Amino acid sequence: MTRFYQNLLGARAGLKSPLRKAEALAESKAWLRGAGPEEAGAALAALPRGTIVRREAVAPKPAARPHEDPTYWAGFIPHRVPGLSKPRRETPTIDRAPAGADRTAKPGGRNLTR
Repeated sequence: MTRFYQNLLGARAGLKSPLRKAEALAESKAWLRGAGPEEAGAALAALPRGTIVRREAVAPKPAARPHEDPTYWAGFIPHRVPGLSKPRRETPTIDRAPAGADRTAKPGGRNLTR
């Protein structure tokens, strides 16, 4: 996630400008899939320390790319980032007419009622 936000904010060394959300996520996933133990370990060592609770769901791989398994990266999906993106569309309004009122469709729009 640190790499994703560095990509998103343009703070990673080697970036000329911030990446779009999808590009930032794709790059960080590709990096994690291909990262060797030394590179991933260096990134982990750079994180602030706190209480660490580890539960291994997947047996560690002794291979050159131990984080290749989707268990490590598949859960990262893009969501709206406040201040960096706008919602795609407005939420439709709901016509809450009082009981007994005429609930016929209004011309030129949707009439959503309870």
